[in-house]
Amino acid sequence: WEGGPLHLPAGAGGSGSAVSLSGTAPRAAAHASPPISNAPPASVTPATTAVTPSHMLTGRRLQGGNTSLPWSPSPPNASPTDPPVSTVIQSGSATPQTQTWVPTGGSSTAPRPDTELMDLHSQISSRAFNSRVAQNFTLVQDWVIGRLPLNVREVIRGGNVGKGTAISAKGAASAELVLLVDGLPPFSSSPSSSFSNGAAGGWRSFLPPMMKSAAAMLMLPCSLSPQISSVRAEPDHLFLEGRGGFSVRILVAPYFPNFQEAKQAAARVPPAARSFLEPCFAKEETAFLARQQGCVKVTVRLLKWWKALQNFSSPHTTPSDYLLELVGVFTHHHFKPKDQRASLSSAFVVLSQLGSARVTWHVNYPEEDIWPPLLDQRPLIVDPARPFVNVADPLRFDPREVMEFARVTDLNSLSQSFPTPMPPTTATPGGG
Repeated sequence: WEGGPLHLPAGAGGSGSAVSLSGTAPRAAAHASPPISNAPPASVTPATTAVTPSHMLTGRRLQGGNTSLPWSPSPPNASPTDPPVSTVIQSGSATPQTQTWVPTGGSSTAPRPDTELMDLHSQISSRAFNSRVAQNFTLVQDWVIGRLPLNVREVIRGGNVGKGTAISAKGAASAELVLLVDGLPPFSSSPSSSFSNGAAGGWRSFLPPMMKSAAAMLMLPCSLSPQISSVRAEPDHLFLEGRGGFSVRILVAPYFPNFQEAKQAAARVPPAARSFLEPCFAKEETAFLARQQGCVKVTVRLLKWWKALQNFSSPHTTPSDYLLELVGVFTHHHFKPKDQRASLSSAFVVLSQLGSARVTWHVNYPEEDIWPPLLDQRPLIVDPARPFVNVADPLRFDPREVMEFARVTDLNSLSQSFPTPMPPTTATPGGG
């Protein structure tokens, strides 16, 4: 949406809810790669907002930068009989300007605890559980780095455990270990200068054999062997599964000195090769959630618990944990919920209208760095760490089941869905 009115249908969160876009300004033709600019984003003067009726659906200015909020889901308290809501961003200039919003600082007032939901949260994310999985992650990290003959320049701890949002549910006690190394082909001493259009073929030729060799090294007997049930080599990563539901995804990627060089390298390669560079931005992904307040992470953990309770028909219809994290951040800064129940209710409103979402962030890069073809996709939740990734990519994710499950979710039933404790597992240090 670029300046035109945004119309929201009556019956917020109902079946078939959609956001219709009109008055869209012409967009420049899509390019093969996003333009690169090192200049800081220009300041934007907040525009005057006209809203009918009295629902305040537009963004607000916070500290830390500029973030565009061109998509506004219907508010959680909307009545099915309310008329369609029309939100128009206006300014004194001839060309309408977009209201800006920044999701880095968090609301100044933390949500008041909701007793039942907070009791559930203490069950799925206890202090003992978080301490145990963090310890296991550290032991596995040291073991992996000690076993693999790689020139590791930097290690990034990510995934649910690395971000501090793991819960005691199947698949949700997962971690991601990113090894940024020197000397990966087709790179030489300067990755940003030697990465060319032939990079996609180069990565496909050397990465799968490299993963198989690494898996063979990790499967050799050691003191951690009793705690590891399997090590599996995938074409672009290793998957290590531990007993008790703990798992680690291990990725190897080229080292770049800073975010700008990694972004410029991604801009120079064809779209097919960019997936191999996604792990290079793991630090920014993890830091984005780390900057959020604790109440945001509580909402994220409860959303992941809700996901674990749903019966999704296939991986294609299952939302990623990263998508739920971004929905949790969006919900807190857009709706400013007063307590945890209101926060979760607002998150389900967003999920029930996910098919028409268009969310961008101006945290690590200006909007002009976003790969232009992404802007035409729906749903669209641009990755705040990677300007060339749509976290809700319709080619990889079908949002219809999520929308339906969110629409019929009962918070009272959810708050009573206490988990069965996961079996304890503690890795034993030493040996290699």
